[in-house]
Amino acid sequence: MAIGYLTMQARTAHDAVPLEGVQITVLDDEGNRVYEMLTDANGETRRVPLETVDKRFSLNQDFTGTPYVNYNVLAQADGFNSIYVSDIPVYDGEAAVLPLTLVPMQARQRSAVQTEITVGSPAVSMTGERSQTGAEEGTAPQVLRQVVIPNPITVHLGTPASSASNVQVAFPDYVKNVASSEIYPTWPDASLRANIYAIITFALNRVYTEWYRSKGYNFDITNSTAYDQYFVYGRPIYESISRIVDEIFNEYVRRAGQDAPYFTSFCNGTTSTCQGLSQWGTVTLANQGRTPLNILRAYYPN
Repeated sequence: MAIGYLTMQARTAHDAVPLEGVQITVLDDEGNRVYEMLTDANGETRRVPLETVDKRFSLNQDFTGTPYVNYNVLAQADGFNSIYVSDIPVYDGEAAVLPLTLVPMQARQRSAVQTEITVGSPAVSMTGERSQTGAEEGTAPQVLRQVVIPNPITVHLGTPASSASNVQVAFPDYVKNVASSEIYPTWPDASLRANIYAIITFALNRVYTEWYRSKGYNFDITNSTAYDQYFVYGRPIYESISRIVDEIFNEYVRRAGQDAPYFTSFCNGTTSTCQGLSQWGTVTLANQGRTPLNILRAYYPN
């Protein structure tokens, strides 16, 4: 039987204060209760095992089914609005941590309001073309004087011209979220690292060239896969991805002799093809024994 793992972390006050005694209910995709538990003094639950499908399906680009099982989580606490997170992918052998930020009820509220977050499928399994466009050093309307790690990075939760809200996220947390939203966490280590380098560099290119701010927008990047890379606010983060990001979040791809972060465009390589990195292609190259750097050079030969 294939098993994945999920831990819940409840916080409040901009994620600064852990919440003890939050009632957590884990439900399967048919709405049946699988677990009920309370968070501890650190705001965390125990790690719970959840049935899923075999890992080998998430390593096969020709598999047409769903290589994971979805679960849902409801978080409730007295004096706070509740949170319901749906369609959480659980993968064989993978552990994920789900952040739950509870907002205190306002004095005028008669009852709690429920915030709903849908995680859904990773971008690698989605259909639709990416139309990522960008610029190298010297070709953008503006560039910063040096490459900096944004702290925080401001993400627009929609297409550039939409009226969606902005969120500010610590840069390592942003990268972890995007990697967890873009690809399968079960992929080989070299494949994960190559994809994470591309994600880091893509974001730093947007910041360095001031791609959106030079056009009058008040954000650094969007979460629209048509323009940028996938970010799902409030989603769980997989430990295999989190560990790698903690190691390399301040490393990026550049051309020899230039400081500018390379424009690392990418697509899934199956339903969508492009001149940049193929996400599924990195799995093939990793299985051939290629290093992350060699994988990147295969797609960005310049």
